[in-house]
Amino acid sequence: MTSKGAHGVPGSAIVILAATLNAVPAIPAIGLVLVLSIDWFIGMARALGNLIGNCVATVVIGAWEKDLDVALARKVLAGDVTVDLVEDAESVAVPAE
Repeated sequence: MTSKGAHGVPGSAIVILAATLNAVPAIPAIGLVLVLSIDWFIGMARALGNLIGNCVATVVIGAWEKDLDVALARKVLAGDVTVDLVEDAESVAVPAE
């Protein structure tokens, strides 16, 4: 429960870990010092995992909802089609209900 919403805050892992270590008396809080030395690397891996997970989830939901144009996606990823995000966003805009 302590980690909800904190993944977007840099350095928040130390606060979460300290709170968790205080809740579990079998683990000494001095172990937090060891984690401080590698927290930056863990944070980078966590951010990369979140980015990849969000990208995969977007593609999966798009395919599930049948909104994914696989042929166009392959062309864009191959560099055959360039996308103008501003112009395309205006043409795809959904009218308010």
